[in-house]
Amino acid sequence: MRPDLDDGELVDALATEQHFRDHLRPIYDALPADRRGAFLEARGIPRSSRPTVVCSFGDLNRARHAGRPAILLEHGAGQTYRDAQGRLLQHTSYAGGRDRYGVILALVPGPTARDAYLEAGTLRDAPIVEIGVPKLDPWHDGHRLPELTSPPTIAFAFHWECLVVPETRSAWRRFLPSVVELARRRPDLRILGHAHPRLRQTIEPVYAKEGIEFEPDFDRVLDTASVYACDNSSTMYEFASTGRPVVVLNHRLYRKDVQHGLRFWEGARLGPQVDDPRELEKAIARALRPSSGAAELRRQSVALAYHATDGKATDRAVRAILDVVTG
Repeated sequence: MRPDLDDGELVDALATEQHFRDHLRPIYDALPADRRGAFLEARGIPRSSRPTVVCSFGDLNRARHAGRPAILLEHGAGQTYRDAQGRLLQHTSYAGGRDRYGVILALVPGPTARDAYLEAGTLRDAPIVEIGVPKLDPWHDGHRLPELTSPPTIAFAFHWECLVVPETRSAWRRFLPSVVELARRRPDLRILGHAHPRLRQTIEPVYAKEGIEFEPDFDRVLDTASVYACDNSSTMYEFASTGRPVVVLNHRLYRKDVQHGLRFWEGARLGPQVDDPRELEKAIARALRPSSGAAELRRQSVALAYHATDGKATDRAVRAILDVVTG
């Protein structure tokens, strides 16, 4: 149902962390001038009845505590987790999460996130619209082409040490010695470090100590890497959606007999999987060899996460927002 609106039906955006701003900015910038309100970045925001676009649970809380109807953009790939009985864990940080009151529209990347919300029923009557990933539109529509380097760049990234389930744990301590050894043995490869923002303060000094370049900006990783190696992150799907291989790094605690969906394990065919760090170099070599079969498996995995990769995600998001706002 259309909310009561003020200020000429303006729409605000709220993002208090940089990676959330990266997701929201394309949508905010594409709103018509007569509908575009303020882009808010502070944790304390004024009370208003303006619809406010957010993409994290923390910012959702801030918006509704300020009396604002919320438009929720799922910023990840739609990864969810389940308990031993296969029941969806309605964690607030993931698609299908509990405590979604105040949401008047959900913008989701694709079918996995949509299905999680339908299963959970936590959005009540709010429409769910599959849009893709607005921040990736420049890569998907060909306006921003990768600047692939010679020698090839192999980017390594790791999740933060999250304790929701074993599959949210970080594999960086398990794989970093092999990454360092790869950098030492293979001067014909450029090794680049990256990490989830919550891991950066921990791992960046470790990379520096080992003489490995660290790139905090994932856009630059998208611009330059030939292969992306990662344990668990929505960035795996972002990178794969540009047509390049991902090497999937498995923590020893990841359970092969537990089916959470997407990364675990239906959508994990983004590239070679590595259980033993000693096999890392071979996996990188396989990823660097083009294969039509591997490309098709990658495409199928990406399709589980994203509605489309046609460069029109921002347009779909804006249309959905205006449909709600203008009634």
